[in-house]
Amino acid sequence: MAYQALYRKWRPQTFEQVLGQTATVKTLRRQIEDGRIAHAYLFCGCRGTGKTTMAKLMSRAINCLNPSHGDPCGQCETCRAIISETTMDVLELDAASNNSVDNIRELLELRQKFPDAKIIIAHYGRSYNIEVIRRAYAEMGKDMEGFYFDNAAVINPEVHRFMLEHLPQDRIFYGSDMPLLLWHGKRTWESGTYHNHAKEHFPWNAGAPESEAERSGYTFFLYEQARHLLDAIDSVGGPALAQKVFCDNARAFVASVLGG
Repeated sequence: MAYQALYRKWRPQTFEQVLGQTATVKTLRRQIEDGRIAHAYLFCGCRGTGKTTMAKLMSRAINCLNPSHGDPCGQCETCRAIISETTMDVLELDAASNNSVDNIRELLELRQKFPDAKIIIAHYGRSYNIEVIRRAYAEMGKDMEGFYFDNAAVINPEVHRFMLEHLPQDRIFYGSDMPLLLWHGKRTWESGTYHNHAKEHFPWNAGAPESEAERSGYTFFLYEQARHLLDAIDSVGGPALAQKVFCDNARAFVASVLGG
């Protein structure tokens, strides 16, 4: 038998089995029972809080032929097809692993099948390395119709500059993890190491070397992201481009979705 990670083996199959997310479960089940499904859902939170589990349950519940109190039955044809990943009605695109040239080809095929879809590539497709983003751009070509790009968590100034110079500038959004950081606290640099003043320990910043941001009194990596993005914007387009990336593009995108 092939190895299966514990979190996959014991992933909740109904909302009833989800622990620690009472308010979210109650809200989602009520919407399903009332038939008031929103056009999109954004699940946010730290690692292990149930984002993927909730999304999977939601995708099954709203398509289930025999739902019970907002829960998917797990037995009908639709549920079985979603669980076995043999249906085109539900597609899971994991941003953490879908960041290669092959994944770009998959996105292009997806756009061809669904020409009216608006596809947002978060973190520039997690292209923190300039060589990766160059290969991905070469594969995509110049036809960016239907694609939008969010720059959340990207600090590399070379990546920002390349994207601003080569992508349609009206399709780039300013993104960040600031709401999550503000919700869970902040980090400080004390006695040669990071201290996380938060409910959870963040392994990705523990023990990292002190940066200029910390020496200047800043505590969020958000500062470094915004600084490098602004530096790239200044070198490419100046204040007018900053207005588009930080505000106007997102407003126009939301208006196009609500209007369409």
